[in-house]
Amino acid sequence: MRPASPDPGATGSALLVVCTLMALGAALSAMLVIATVVHTATGRQARRHAHLALAADGGLRRAVRAVRSAPNVTAVLNGTWQLPDVGNLVWPAGSPGHAWAAAWRATCGRDVGCTERSIVAAAPGRRWGTRNPRWRPLQSVAWPPAAVTAGTGPPPTTPEPCVLVIMVADDPADADGDPLRDAEVPAEAADGGHGVLLLRVDAFGWLGAQAGVEAAVAMPSPGVVRVLWWRRT
Repeated sequence: MRPASPDPGATGSALLVVCTLMALGAALSAMLVIATVVHTATGRQARRHAHLALAADGGLRRAVRAVRSAPNVTAVLNGTWQLPDVGNLVWPAGSPGHAWAAAWRATCGRDVGCTERSIVAAAPGRRWGTRNPRWRPLQSVAWPPAAVTAGTGPPPTTPEPCVLVIMVADDPADADGDPLRDAEVPAEAADGGHGVLLLRVDAFGWLGAQAGVEAAVAMPSPGVVRVLWWRRT
């Protein structure tokens, strides 16, 4: 008796099932690879932001210590008193590129200068209209205190080098209408703006990474500095 010939239809169905299972396996493997890559990239970005936040905190402490040597709030606001220039910096790829661009970004969200309309526009943390902070750079420094190496390749290992921009602005409670002058007591400081300024430090890292911190600092007399509040930006 001749053996029965295999059913072509059954063979084709089996082959189709095998191919389908292989395709599903390949798709699941690809999904696992993508998920792993995304998870790794997300974790790396979170660590990078955490390091930049710590750098900004360090810059704020540096700024608070420094302004103790200023004669008064007005001198800090109008630039009569200024932190020393640390020389040319090489900024990380994706950062603003210079201190004034960072200050404009903090003031109105643009890197190319601010118009009066953009300054007074309401935004998160900017709800005072004409009294919105008008940030001015005090100093830009490499952090950790060493030159930042430019490039577009993989970010360096921790702690990640970055550039810190230390900025100052008048307190929005100051109602004298002049962002470069401290309010006089009592007529122009009805909301408590006399003897108070804002300090901000933005840390700029690789590929556009950024973190910042802002604080209100009271200077009741020369050499006396007190942090009233601080927040992440």
